[in-house]
Amino acid sequence: MASDKDNILLHGIGAHAQMTGDDPQKVLRDFEEWVGDAPLFAFHAAFDESMIQRAYQYQLGRKLKNAWIDVEPLVSSAFPNIKARSLDQWMSFLGIECAVRHQAAADTFATAELMMQIWPKLKPLAPSIDLIEKLARESRWIPRN
Repeated sequence: MASDKDNILLHGIGAHAQMTGDDPQKVLRDFEEWVGDAPLFAFHAAFDESMIQRAYQYQLGRKLKNAWIDVEPLVSSAFPNIKARSLDQWMSFLGIECAVRHQAAADTFATAELMMQIWPKLKPLAPSIDLIEKLARESRWIPRN
């Protein structure tokens, strides 16, 4: 069944594309196989995690077990004196261009570019993936000016 008209207008994925797509259960299993046990990075990850976990629960009756790491507190830790909050603000600050925003592939690419730019600043702060995850988790609660 296709999404309602408002959802189609928001995401640009028409009813025909939705109806002729692959089986959702197969797609979710393929995604799970592809990511393995790697952590999943996303800007404001709670949104992505909620959406994906809801799909797993609805389609497969379980949740994806991967760790989720929010990129926003990481970029804020890398540039503590910058007051940017949104992905668009950080992209502007770092000179990242994205021809199409609010589409999964384009936003993922922009987030990956953002991670590539902040990685040299993060490595001294958190040299392992466990410490990156801890930094992201703990930095959410640190007030910024």
